[in-house]
Amino acid sequence: LIQSLPRQEKGDLVDTLTFSIREILRNVVEHSGSEIIEYCAQYWPSKNLVELAVLDTGYGIMQGLSSNPHLNIKDERDALHLALLPGVSGKMYKGVKKRKNDEWQNSGFGLYMTSRICRNGGDFFVVSNDKSVFLDQNSKKDLECKYKGVALRLRINTAKISNYSDMLAKYREEGFAAAKKFSGHDAIEPSVASTMLARDFQET
Repeated sequence: LIQSLPRQEKGDLVDTLTFSIREILRNVVEHSGSEIIEYCAQYWPSKNLVELAVLDTGYGIMQGLSSNPHLNIKDERDALHLALLPGVSGKMYKGVKKRKNDEWQNSGFGLYMTSRICRNGGDFFVVSNDKSVFLDQNSKKDLECKYKGVALRLRINTAKISNYSDMLAKYREEGFAAAKKFSGHDAIEPSVASTMLARDFQET
């Protein structure tokens, strides 16, 4: 899928798609409890656009984050906002022992990094049961939905992808800086997550 979609074997676009698809599918496998994963994808070279959708029929993001005692979550909307923050995970949090030499241990950066890639000229849409969040370069919208599980749509502007390594390094650096803003709190409030998403993790 990754190589056939852009009809390329290597390059920045292939690397970006590899990272995004791997992170999304890993989240489904580790958190959803779903026995079904459905996906579809399309590439429009003339529009500089890749679109990918992934769906599961699992528990939803709120339950996936419920094991993290440092999060205050009352509904799926809160869970969505928190899940999009860098370093927030239902598997890896303060007090959980990190496994040595395990690059795949969940770090809570998957959705954050993928959404940042999409927001660079494209957009990111995620549904968790009855709530959803739409993000693009200029806005954040909270929407009501009717679904069971998690659904994601990634729209990537291929014209904005120039140097894969530099792009990921920039987003990681900004993500680590953002995570430090709330890492000292006993519990992360959804209002903090909502504000940071609206500001694209930058100070105003």
